[in-house]
Amino acid sequence: MVSGISTDSPKGRNELNRRLLQAEEENLNKLEQSVPGMISFLQSGQWLGRVPMGYNHIGPKTTDHHRWHPTQKIELNETGKILREAWHMKAQGSPDYEILSFLHAQGVKMSSQKLSDFWRNPFYCGMITHKLLNGEMIPGKHEPMISPDIFLKVNGINKRRPKGYHVNKSPDSRPLTGDMLCYKCGGRMTGYPNKKKGLHYYKCQKCSGISINAISRNQPQCRIGAHELFLELLESYELHPDFVDAFESQMSQIFELANHSIITQQAAYKKRLTEKEKERDQLQRRYALGKFDDGELYNRLLSEINSEIISLRENNDQPLFEISNRQNHQKKALHLVQNVSKYWINGDIEEKRSVQKLVFPNGFLIDPVKREYLTPEVNCLFKLSKGVLRRSGGRKKRFPAENSEESDSVP
Repeated sequence: MVSGISTDSPKGRNELNRRLLQAEEENLNKLEQSVPGMISFLQSGQWLGRVPMGYNHIGPKTTDHHRWHPTQKIELNETGKILREAWHMKAQGSPDYEILSFLHAQGVKMSSQKLSDFWRNPFYCGMITHKLLNGEMIPGKHEPMISPDIFLKVNGINKRRPKGYHVNKSPDSRPLTGDMLCYKCGGRMTGYPNKKKGLHYYKCQKCSGISINAISRNQPQCRIGAHELFLELLESYELHPDFVDAFESQMSQIFELANHSIITQQAAYKKRLTEKEKERDQLQRRYALGKFDDGELYNRLLSEINSEIISLRENNDQPLFEISNRQNHQKKALHLVQNVSKYWINGDIEEKRSVQKLVFPNGFLIDPVKREYLTPEVNCLFKLSKGVLRRSGGRKKRFPAENSEESDSVP
C-alpha cells in the first residue's frame, strides 16, 4: 500500500506509475522555469548557496533573520581578514603547516585538506564559478579577499609542489633547515641526526663533502657549529646603543620617503583606475544599447576589466604612516634590531624560522670549510643598522661570518 494505492493489483501499480510520471513532469517543468533564472542570477554576479568561509551572507534568502536585506550583500567578516593574511603568507612562500599554525593561533580551525581546497577557490579573488555556468567564470559582486595576481601566484606555487601530506622535516634541533644554502650549488642544505654521536648535522644533497655540525658540543673550537655561527651573524647586525639616535634619524627619513613614494603610486593608481572604470562604463553602455552583439566577447572583456579594477583598488589601499603609528613602528623596529639574536635564541622552532625569513628573506649561503656565512640579501632594516655602524666609525669584534653585500645608500 503506497499513499492509498494498492500495488497488489495491476491497476494499482499502473496508477502508481502514472503519479510518478506526473511528479517527474512537474519537476521538469519547474526546472525549465527556475534554472534559466538561476543562471541569469549567477551571470549577474550574484551568489547561490552557502558562502565560503570568511564571508557573511546578507540578503533576502539568508537563514539568519538578523542578516536579512532586500538585496544580496556578501561581505568579508573578521575571519576573512585573518584568512587574507594567510593568502599573503602563502604568496610570500610560507608552507601550509606554518599557515595552519598561524590560523589556529588566531582561533581559525582548518584542516590541511580544507586549506588545500581553500587555495583553489577563485571566489576569494572576486570570481564566481558554478556547475550551472558550464565552466564559465563570472566577476562577482562580492568583496574580493585578495587580488587575482595573488590568487594566480599562490596557485602557481601549488602546481610546482607535489601533492599529498606535508611532513615537517625541521625539528627543533635543526631550525636552519630550508634557509641554509650550499655556497657551491645554491641548493638547500638538509638536516639529519647522528644517533650514535647524539649530534645533528646539515649537508648538501648534491655536493660531496659539504656538511657542518649544528652545534659545537664535544667539538674543538675550529669545528664551531652552524647555530653558533648563525647567532654571531645575527649579532653582527644588531644595533649598538651608542648609535640609536643616528639609526632613528635614518629611519625617519626612510618613512618620509616611503610615504612620498606611496602618495606618488596612489596618484598613478587612481588615474589608471578612473580610466578603467570609464572604459567599463563605455563597454556596458554599448552592450545595453545593442551596439555590442557578441555576448561571449562582452563577458570576457568585462571580466578582464573588472579583474584589473580589483587589482588597482587593492594596490591603492596602501596606508600612509601617520605620526602616531610611525613612532610605534619605529619603536618596535628599534627594539627588534637591537635584540634580534635574543629573539632567535629564545624562540621556538616557528619563531626561529620567522626571524631567519625576516633578516635573510632568500636564505643564507654557508661555506662549511671556512666556517663562514655568505649573505647575498639582507632585510633593509638590518642593512641600515650595519650601515649606521660603518658610517659612525663604530667597531665590533670580528665574527667568523663574512658579509659579502654592501649596504643600501640611505638618504
